[in-house]
Amino acid sequence: VGSHWSAVFEKLDLLANKFTQAFYERNWSGEFEPPVSHISIAEAYTVQDLIAERRVQRGEEVVGYKVGCTSEAIRSQFGLSESISGRLFSPHVYEEGAEVNWKNYVNCAIEPEMV
Repeated sequence: VGSHWSAVFEKLDLLANKFTQAFYERNWSGEFEPPVSHISIAEAYTVQDLIAERRVQRGEEVVGYKVGCTSEAIRSQFGLSESISGRLFSPHVYEEGAEVNWKNYVNCAIEPEMV
């Protein structure tokens, strides 16, 4: 059992490294190996936690939290049974009226969020 969980964690840690690298290099290939589509929601949250640790180690601060996929239609589109949540980091908080350069983001999408 221990080696199974060790292998699972290694896979999730590898994904976290790849996502972190893609984020900072602004280079998203569209899919990773192992495929993201093959992990559970619980595993995805573990990857999110690992990425958050890496971002904090780089000096970023968690300044809040967000909820996504709040509508039934969007949850259905992604095969989710409930809304998802994540952290907001200091570099991505802007004052009202700020101009945001789309070139600074990869695979960007906008969804109204409850704050």
